[in-house]
Amino acid sequence: MTSSEQTNLSLKGLSVIVLAADFLMGLSITVYLKQMGALPVGPLSRPSELVDGLTRFERPDVVVVQVTPGECVAPTVQRALAANAIPLVTVDQPMSWERSLYDQLVALKSPRERS
Repeated sequence: MTSSEQTNLSLKGLSVIVLAADFLMGLSITVYLKQMGALPVGPLSRPSELVDGLTRFERPDVVVVQVTPGECVAPTVQRALAANAIPLVTVDQPMSWERSLYDQLVALKSPRERS
């Protein structure tokens, strides 16, 4: 198995909802997650879509929220995720965000595989 094939398998089956302040950035994140073997939904563009989506979609393993630098995740989103015990990963860097996102998602996925 090649190195890239091993990388692609490391997020296999991880269900993710993507919420993005910037649609193109959200699309990039969604495509990246698919390439890594994850099962992304989105990108959604409004916090209300995510909060409503938590009841419409199957419960995700994690939610990835892309925010503009210096901004934070909407309180309604934070409360909804906390109430449902869904981990949150934020992406706020316009460049070189892939490695950070990947490392955070692998860390979230690994404990579940051990149990």
